[in-house]
Amino acid sequence: REMHRVIAPGGYALVQCPFRAGRPTDEDPDASAEERTRRFGLPEHVRLYGDDFTDRLARPGFDVTLLRAGDYLGEATCERAAIPLTSSIWLCRR
Repeated sequence: REMHRVIAPGGYALVQCPFRAGRPTDEDPDASAEERTRRFGLPEHVRLYGDDFTDRLARPGFDVTLLRAGDYLGEATCERAAIPLTSSIWLCRR
């Protein structure tokens, strides 16, 4: 909701986050650092988004398109930014 609020009408956001396809979002802000590392990959992460992520982005009013980084950004940009070509990127248009 906050991203939708601060992005001007006609604006957009490119969103990339820890994501696991084929499963629902798993979140637990109260988990210990060790548990967060085990479940989410890093101690500062409190969730790992799943298949419901696109719906979460669309709920406040974004028009959401799921893209592959390599297709949208190109190989050279992905290499320069150290983004795997197959990474998911959500294009959120307001």
